[in-house]
Amino acid sequence: MKPVKFAKEDWLAFGLKQLASAGPNALKVSVLCKAAGKTIGSFYHHFKDQSAYFEALLRYWKQKNTIDVIEQVSADSQGANKAKQLEIIAMAMDQREDVGIRVLAHQETLAAAVVAEVDQMRIAFMQSLYQDQLKVSSSDAKLLAELEYAAFVGTQTVWPRGSTEFGQSLSGLFHRMVKTHCTGA
Repeated sequence: MKPVKFAKEDWLAFGLKQLASAGPNALKVSVLCKAAGKTIGSFYHHFKDQSAYFEALLRYWKQKNTIDVIEQVSADSQGANKAKQLEIIAMAMDQREDVGIRVLAHQETLAAAVVAEVDQMRIAFMQSLYQDQLKVSSSDAKLLAELEYAAFVGTQTVWPRGSTEFGQSLSGLFHRMVKTHCTGA
């Protein structure tokens, strides 16, 4: 049986999983190739060098874990359901991927810039949901989004292997408290 070839996206998906499970050292070309059971030549067929791989990996993570999620929630949901849809999708994702990217961001300037960009995209989207859902001012919606996002990132860090149910419980409580405070309901 002939070995399965790794396409460029396979290298990126595999690298993100390796980063999530073993940290940034798992992204060294030799380590990554050994874990994948692939040759270094196979890696370099798709990527010019380690830097090109990092750039592609960061774009892949941003697309998969942010842009695609925002597009899905925007297309599939109406009004108040968007926040619930976002919660379901976000809690079902492998939180260790974001944690791994954030660890990488402490070591790599490009990763830090992409993480900052993603954070702002996510907060802006959540801000728009708060404005639409709760009819609060833009500044209050931004503060709520920043507070919820800080809690989300903190949860990833404190409980990186926490269950989806646990994350949904925390998020549900946060949303009930915000709704009660903002609407008196």
